[in-house]
Amino acid sequence: MGVGAEKAGTTWLWYYLKNSKAVDIDDSVKEFHVWDVLTIDEYKFSKLVVGSEIITNKYEPASLQYLQLKMMDNPSEYFYYFIRKLENCHITGDFTPQYSALSDDTYNHIIDIFAQYDIQTKAIFLMRDPVDRLQSLVRMNFIIKRVYQPSYEAEISSMLDHCNSIGNLYTGDYSTIVPKLDRVFKSNVHYQFYENLFQDQSIKDICNFVNIPFHQPDYSFNPHQHPDFNPHPNKTPNALTELDRQHFEQQYKTIYDYMLKRFPEVKKLWTYYQK
Repeated sequence: MGVGAEKAGTTWLWYYLKNSKAVDIDDSVKEFHVWDVLTIDEYKFSKLVVGSEIITNKYEPASLQYLQLKMMDNPSEYFYYFIRKLENCHITGDFTPQYSALSDDTYNHIIDIFAQYDIQTKAIFLMRDPVDRLQSLVRMNFIIKRVYQPSYEAEISSMLDHCNSIGNLYTGDYSTIVPKLDRVFKSNVHYQFYENLFQDQSIKDICNFVNIPFHQPDYSFNPHQHPDFNPHPNKTPNALTELDRQHFEQQYKTIYDYMLKRFPEVKKLWTYYQK
């Protein structure tokens, strides 16, 4: 289970893992959104999104997208899908960043059902400097709306709106998420930082965690860089002023304080600690 964090390299890692010969991850669906739809009110809209995509793209009834809807109505379909897939492969996965908001009970239910079939469930959680992650999330939202060069003022305004939103905290409050993952997965969770993800040793650590051979990554690959999606790839992003950055850092002080205790390496990785 790739359980986040959103805008911390999960899509890049998904592409890397699914290109491994030891891994069978379907090309057409990265995020299944089954358990967030079933258990978290704020994410029930994801079911409507899948339904809309089916209509817009005219997917056939035999498509994985149709099965995804069935999973949301009957979670047994979720287990059947992955159990069948693992009859012919060693590793498969569901990379849904919103799963970082799942409860202990939901995680334990998933783990327990798979364990009945001798399937071990592991989790990977990628983390990124909270302010950088927030700004990246806001930029992505602008791009989705086809606003490719937002003004600094528009970007800051959107960051202020999203800073302490329920959705952003669900997937970015490491001080809540990490203890929960520790409790549930114990040694079966791997933590990695976006800031040092794109280097051989970090990827080798992930490969060792999921027990697959290392293959050389393409660190230049950008899964979101497409002419229709990002027509201005060379545009310099808006750089936060020191005053604005300090404001957002103060909003996340509890998270920064927790992370320094739990992961001392952030002192070298995150600019918050380097001033």
